[in-house]
Amino acid sequence: MIEGLTYNTARTKLEIPAYGRHVQSMLEKAVELDLERQQALVERIVQMMVQLSGNEDGLAKEDLERRLWKHAYRLSGYQLQAVPPDGHIPTPEEDQVPPEEVPYPRSVPKQRNYGDYVQRLISKAIETEDPERKAAITNTAACYMKLAYSMYNDAQNISDRTILADLEKMSEGLLVLPEDTNLDAFMGKGSQSHIKQTAPVTRRRNNRKKGGNRNRRRYRKR
Repeated sequence: MIEGLTYNTARTKLEIPAYGRHVQSMLEKAVELDLERQQALVERIVQMMVQLSGNEDGLAKEDLERRLWKHAYRLSGYQLQAVPPDGHIPTPEEDQVPPEEVPYPRSVPKQRNYGDYVQRLISKAIETEDPERKAAITNTAACYMKLAYSMYNDAQNISDRTILADLEKMSEGLLVLPEDTNLDAFMGKGSQSHIKQTAPVTRRRNNRKKGGNRNRRRYRKR
């Protein structure tokens, strides 16, 4: 180690690195002042923190000041006695609030290749009591299943019977469409032309250079 230099490893931990070492050091020094001088100094430091933060979240002035005063208390180790504009004194317990639980799905969906949207449509159709609305949702789910099926399989060989069988399986036998159901007719598309895959067109590359035959003729004349 070089004499006369203070290494960061020997300093106190930066609670919020975005504000830098100087802001935290000033707040730590403010703790040692009397209440009147501390109040004036902390208010100036908070104004400087406004410029450093830039208010990227677009908060209102009151909300931004409340957040920065919380940060100031945290940087000082909650040793400040200065009073924020709203009169609320931040506490360490406020920083220990656990985050909200993310509502992950609890069960594995059936036929995951169709996606969660299809499963929700099927659940909606099962819950619906109106016969006409129930039939409309069921047909919509079947048509969407056919389009999703065509993304990973040969679109020209898709059978409506396969889709109807998967629909019955996913609904546990509660949604059954007639075997002669024409999903393309329900969508108003006629045949399966709306989901036909276009084969890539390849062209033979002509590797001959321009003037190749002409150079060959000149060589023969010699």
